[in-house]
Amino acid sequence: MSKYVEIETQMTESEALEAALHALGAEIMADERALKTFSGLHPVDLVARTKSGRVGFKRGASGAYSVAGDDQEIAGQETLIAALPQQYACELVRAQAAREGYRVVEECVEQGDAIRLVVRRWE
Repeated sequence: MSKYVEIETQMTESEALEAALHALGAEIMADERALKTFSGLHPVDLVARTKSGRVGFKRGASGAYSVAGDDQEIAGQETLIAALPQQYACELVRAQAAREGYRVVEECVEQGDAIRLVVRRWE
């Protein structure tokens, strides 16, 4: 039998989280603030839909988001959840670079799945 679970993360920035989910192929369900599981409806701050189903994100007291949902459905999202922290970090770098007047001119995935961003600022 499945149960509702929350897995704490260190992700705190909603814009970077949404951008990372989008980059990984998830669709943000902007109007949804509850996640339906076998155990009922659970309030969340963000719902993302993927080919494998839906997963929620709930902001905790610390300000960090938790991955929330049915434990069996989350298990089906293993690839997304594994890739999310790296993509989130990449989106944070992009946002910070843009705030400081830089723009990404090159992005590539290197050996070992490391993401390399090259940014430049033209004055």
